[in-house]
Amino acid sequence: MKGLITGFGDGKASLSKVVMLTGHMVASAVIGWQAYKGSLNFDFYLTYICASYGANSTNKAISVLGGRQPEKADEGKKEDES
Repeated sequence: MKGLITGFGDGKASLSKVVMLTGHMVASAVIGWQAYKGSLNFDFYLTYICASYGANSTNKAISVLGGRQPEKADEGKKEDES
């Protein structure tokens, strides 16, 4: 779980990861509330799915097409998983 908010190199909190996680949690809560109330429409749900899952795929495509090697998350930190 620590890897959701920390950077790869130094292990400190990453502002971009914290903002992305917070935005995803808030958007998920809004989607859940609208579904509960029966006011969720297809367009809003489709936008949520595209934003949630498309951002990760887009970032990976940029890394690959840009010639930069994607980093492996938590490489060499096997002892922290226990």
